[in-house]
Amino acid sequence: MDSTKSLEDSDSFVDDSDDVVISVTVDVVLQTEFHEEKTKHVALQIWPIRQMRPVVEKLAANHQLLTGQRVLDSLFPYLKMYVEGKEVSIVERTNSVMNTSNMPVADYMTLSEYFRHMGDYVAMMANSTSPWSEALRKSCGRLAETSANSAYPTHLDTRLASFYERPARVRCLDNPEREGSLSIVGA
Repeated sequence: MDSTKSLEDSDSFVDDSDDVVISVTVDVVLQTEFHEEKTKHVALQIWPIRQMRPVVEKLAANHQLLTGQRVLDSLFPYLKMYVEGKEVSIVERTNSVMNTSNMPVADYMTLSEYFRHMGDYVAMMANSTSPWSEALRKSCGRLAETSANSAYPTHLDTRLASFYERPARVRCLDNPEREGSLSIVGA
């Protein structure tokens, strides 16, 4: 997929590479003209699902993760927060994305990284990575790839490691300088 494709006269982006058709409606946020050449700038970010977003640096995880969820905070529940001097319920500042157990976890990791890149502190609850492991095992068998004695693919440890290396407290790229955090809570 070429992320540098410009939009013509429509407001939708279509990618049909690799026999996959993705159609996303985007908003043109700015249109510039230079030497009689018009360019549309859109509110669209394209990033591969299985790659970590680049960051300036990973920072030490020396802050407590306060989520407002008793199950996660247990000893330190925190249900209110202060925004610009006003006390606000944590629910008003929370984005929740739900999925079924058979949907890919990597999609939601990418979505969580997007919010971290915006400077937010994100807690992702991964229900279970075992369905993902089972899916890799089945695809390995169907593709006649080599598998270990347990019938799981030999690259399973690498895939799982690359997934669990992505969460971190980071200093984000771009301006303004900001810090974000992504934590995975496995259930």
